[in-house]
Amino acid sequence: MKLRNPHGRGEWNGAYSDNDSKWTDKLKKLVDFKKINDGIFHMTFEDYLKNYRETTICEARDNYILSSI
Repeated sequence: MKLRNPHGRGEWNGAYSDNDSKWTDKLKKLVDFKKINDGIFHMTFEDYLKNYRETTICEARDNYILSSI
């Protein structure tokens, strides 16, 4: 799963985190992987279920400053 911390900083440090050795070049290309601390991170669905109790889904675009309903 590709997730984004809405605060733009702080990322997952488990499997498929930025420094994890499980990443292959093919997989990085497939998910547009970038190794930067931008609040965007990847994790397995199993790890997601273990670590999160609720989810908020929103549309986020790079040119958005603040949007809420």
